[in-house]
Amino acid sequence: MKRLTSILFFLLLLAFVGCGRKSSVLQPIGCKANSTFEGTWKLNAYQNLSDGTLQPDPDPDGHGVVLSFAEDGKSVSFKGHTVANAVSGSFIKDGSCNLANSVFGGTKVGEPTQWSNKVWSAMNSVVSYGQNEESLFIYFNDRTEVMIFSKVK
Repeated sequence: MKRLTSILFFLLLLAFVGCGRKSSVLQPIGCKANSTFEGTWKLNAYQNLSDGTLQPDPDPDGHGVVLSFAEDGKSVSFKGHTVANAVSGSFIKDGSCNLANSVFGGTKVGEPTQWSNKVWSAMNSVVSYGQNEESLFIYFNDRTEVMIFSKVK
């Protein structure tokens, strides 16, 4: 009986300690049938999903990376800007929130920061997306990283 009590106490302690700890790694957002890219979105951060490292916009009040999306069935097109360039592109989405045939390009002025330059490689390697009320998540680099966007009002 003493051993059973010790085991139960240990499990309760383990559960208590585990509940108090919050992961800094963004959890994937589930795919919803009514998810839409429609509208204008501002890139707020990149996150490495393997270690939770967050790279927020170094100048959140600045020009930033802003993309306006339009959908036509499964085809998604977008246009907008990075810190230094006008950009546009497209991809195809499916009902499982996967993305394919990504195309991304724009004017070729050198980006002033590594943060704004990263969107070029990220948008050319998108694989899936997720969404909640406030945010759009575009996963890239074999789903090891995510771009986190907020809706522009």
